[in-house]
Amino acid sequence: MKNLQDFEIYEFYEPQWWESLWAQIGIGIVAVLIVAAIVYFILTSRRKPLTAGQIALRNLALITGKDFSNKKEVKVAYFAITNIIRHYLHGQFGLHVLDKTDDELIAFIEEKQFHTPTLEALKKIHHSALLVKFANYDMIKTQVELDLVLAREIIETLERLVIHQQRTKKS
Repeated sequence: MKNLQDFEIYEFYEPQWWESLWAQIGIGIVAVLIVAAIVYFILTSRRKPLTAGQIALRNLALITGKDFSNKKEVKVAYFAITNIIRHYLHGQFGLHVLDKTDDELIAFIEEKQFHTPTLEALKKIHHSALLVKFANYDMIKTQVELDLVLAREIIETLERLVIHQQRTKKS
């Protein structure tokens, strides 16, 4: 048998699990992930939600890059354009127009005496859409692109008016 002086201290001492290299690496990785998650949530919570105008312009930009080479694509494009405008009018001004047809939308806007240039632009887009949808008229690609620009102008003009009204209210 060994004397007490002959024993090394390591024969009695067993390191704790957290003192091992792999445990320390694991704890470090978990700590880094927690910090990254906190930073992510802080950054995402500071983002402002998109306005109705920003959403509409983003959706119009998605349509703009498409190729309108056949009648079906043109019909889908006009449906999307009028749908985007409807959602914009509902989201920005609270107008109940989501369930209205294009004719009902124009009649509703006329009845409300809404911004006249907007009404005229909507009538132009509606006329082009009618030609494609019902008259079997093969719309050329440039007309769809012009109507996309017109839709963008509607939204941008109304957004400028909203911003102007908000500024005058603050003054």
